[in-house]
Amino acid sequence: MGREAYLTINYKFSSDRILDIIKILVKSGWSYYHNNGYVEYLPIGDNDDYDWQSEQISLDEIEKIIINKQERKEMIGINLYYHSNKCGISILTESEGQFLFDLDIDRKTLNKGVTDIAWYYNTIIIPLINSGCILDHIRFEEYIG
Repeated sequence: MGREAYLTINYKFSSDRILDIIKILVKSGWSYYHNNGYVEYLPIGDNDDYDWQSEQISLDEIEKIIINKQERKEMIGINLYYHSNKCGISILTESEGQFLFDLDIDRKTLNKGVTDIAWYYNTIIIPLINSGCILDHIRFEEYIG
């Protein structure tokens, strides 16, 4: 049986730039880069096809893509990886104020495959709060199927 786990937040922040929220996560130990410098993201003009790309691009280039996608009101998708760990998250967001974190990349688990939600709270939620994010809503979902 497989499991899927998601964390959704609604937030308020002093900046309306989605990139600023992502930068908080990067500052707290998450990285854009995985597999020898590859970044996995939804490209500009994806039009909800969810055609994820994997490329070796610079930090400046990926940040420009995120800004451009927000300006065009497109779905932003980016994978982040924790330190040198295999563990990662897929972030999806269309507008400031809400993020969906798909806890899908080598998900941290406890006994019997249950998601270690405390680990995700400590590595995602706490850094956001400590950086001035006001979280209006936090929802964790786990599906077994």
